[in-house]
Amino acid sequence: MLCARASVAAANIPTIVSNFKNSESPKLDAIWALIGQTGDDAIDLFCHAIKDVDKYVRWAASETLSKCSNQIATDALVSSLKDRSTLVKGVAVSAMKRQKPKTTVSQLTRIVKSQHLMNHLPGIVGDATEALRLITNVG
Repeated sequence: MLCARASVAAANIPTIVSNFKNSESPKLDAIWALIGQTGDDAIDLFCHAIKDVDKYVRWAASETLSKCSNQIATDALVSSLKDRSTLVKGVAVSAMKRQKPKTTVSQLTRIVKSQHLMNHLPGIVGDATEALRLITNVG
């Protein structure tokens, strides 16, 4: 069923984008249906969705943006390193291991030094440590 939604969604990105801000629209379904889309309209939608009040919408948006190599997508993920949801933060940290933007060093360092995260989410701290190592070893 997701494949069927994805093909319909891909053909109707402008309509989905225009309807996305409507609180009645199924935001999470819209984001998941557009996974894999890398056009400007889709990226803009994901960047908007990553700021949504619903943590699951933000998480879905972060998952889709983490698969893009677009600078705008990377910038949105860098901002997500500060997200209050560990779902979103975890995806963003993992993406930083692949994308290696130097602009993330200070935020990743905060994550690594966070005693709260170390106690409750050591996996995120481990990924942040690895991302920092990869970023600082980039030539």
